[in-house]
Amino acid sequence: MDPIVLRNRLILGIPLVLIIGGLLSLIFWTRDTATTDVPPGASADVPPLTELLPITEEAYVEAATLAIEHAGQYGTYSPGLSEDEFTDQLREGSDEYYQELLENNGTVASAYTRLADVDTATWPEVQILGVDDLAVDSIVFVVNVKAVPESDDEEVIDLGEFGFYLLRSGDTWQVHLVTQAIH
Repeated sequence: MDPIVLRNRLILGIPLVLIIGGLLSLIFWTRDTATTDVPPGASADVPPLTELLPITEEAYVEAATLAIEHAGQYGTYSPGLSEDEFTDQLREGSDEYYQELLENNGTVASAYTRLADVDTATWPEVQILGVDDLAVDSIVFVVNVKAVPESDDEEVIDLGEFGFYLLRSGDTWQVHLVTQAIH
């Protein structure tokens, strides 16, 4: 190896190793010495997040399943399907408020138009990206919806990210509103 290259590596490498070692020492030292002032009789234990959530895991799974199924309807299309038929397939699992909105919903019209323009049979590809809001009787999922053509000749149609607002009435989750996701 060229002595100049070796010298340059040593000149740059040794300080870099010392800096990284110093930072790691500082991190571990502050972690070991960090204390929290806790009043007498109180505990500094932090409860697990699952104990603080306003819904059970079972309720979350039920709501997520509904969001996925409903989002899947946005990516499901058959050639010749009318906009009314497309809209009707979105009524299942939705509350009265959302059913009324379906008549003049830009989100639905936009998805339908993109699928009708291609006019090929599609099946959905749905992915929950996150939860924007979570309360006892409501949850908002951010979901990406794609329409995958049955024919390999066509490209996947990315319909975008949507906010699925679900409300719980008794033991039943219902879709209350679907909007384009805003980041």
